[in-house]
Amino acid sequence: MRFKNVKKTALMLAMFGMATSSNAALFDYNATGDTEFDSPAKQGWMQDNTNNGSGVLTNADGMPAWLVQGIGGRAQWTYSLSTNQHAQASSFGWRMTTEMKVLSGGMITNYYANGTQRVLPIISLDSSGNLVVEFEGQTGRTVLATGTAATEYHKFELVFLPGSNPSASFYFDGKLIRDN
Repeated sequence: MRFKNVKKTALMLAMFGMATSSNAALFDYNATGDTEFDSPAKQGWMQDNTNNGSGVLTNADGMPAWLVQGIGGRAQWTYSLSTNQHAQASSFGWRMTTEMKVLSGGMITNYYANGTQRVLPIISLDSSGNLVVEFEGQTGRTVLATGTAATEYHKFELVFLPGSNPSASFYFDGKLIRDN
């Protein structure tokens, strides 16, 4: 998986206010081309790779990108929110956006958990080369893209809305795929 040089890559936003909501960027990862700075760890992310999982800065389509591979292992970077940030996200909602392309296999992206709720879309290429999403704890999968479009950059987004009946929505290139 490659993360494109887009300011909103892996961006979580919390919605604040009532009538006029404002956004606050809590964390992001942005590839700049600076090999020292572009390590996710240098941008506040914690590396949790096992076995052969790894990530390296590379050039993808003329832009700096973080190439992540988990062949024979797992490649994962996490960003832990403070207790106050978790409370704000639970009370006011949040949005996580990733712009990436899948080169092979599968991965989990835009994963958020707070100890009681978890939203986990699993993005992968199926045996026919289609880009698909499955959701943990639910049956079935949705084809997101086919042919050459399956391995192009796409925008994946999760939006959480709190309240008496909280819901999380998954969007692919701006199109609502699942709302629950």
